Amino acid sequence: NNVFQMLEFRTQEHLKPFFKNLPDKEKVEWVCTDMWRPFKRSFSQYLPNARLVIDKFHVVAMASEALETVRKKYQATLERTDRIKVKKSIRWLTLKRPQNLSQQEIEALAVVRQVIPELAVAYDVKEAFYRIYDDPDKASAMRAFEAWENSLPDELEGFRSVAKTVHN
Repeated sequence: NNVFQMLEFRTQEHLKPFFKNLPDKEKVEWVCTDMWRPFKRSFSQYLPNARLVIDKFHVVAMASEALETVRKKYQATLERTDRIKVKKSIRWLTLKRPQNLSQQEIEALAVVRQVIPELAVAYDVKEAFYRIYDDPDKASAMRAFEAWENSLPDELEGFRSVAKTVHN
């Protein structure tokens, strides 16, 4: 498992010739990229044994966006001055991983859990999704994903989009 090449451009006009002229094309097993749909069209005809893998960063970013949607929904119900305060403090708090929270932030998150339980649920769902990537092997991660998907509350539609992306 080696990184063979990182290309500067990702346009079809640059990618297709690269993949077409790649030596030992049949040995390429994986191509990792973001979710840019045309990418697969760039290599699929030239790399017969390669499978597309979406970069972890882009998938977990979707989970963070789903959490942000819940925060913004709550924030929209507040008065303007409260909205500004919430945006500045709660946004960064909920995007952080628990192990990176300071003691003060841990206490602030406890207050969020009491005052905005819907946001706390979304934070926990985001964190449960992130932890799937910490699993030691594929089988364990697949079980964790299935459990995560089956536990999604109906009102968290953004996380259902994350699950659909993972399936795709």
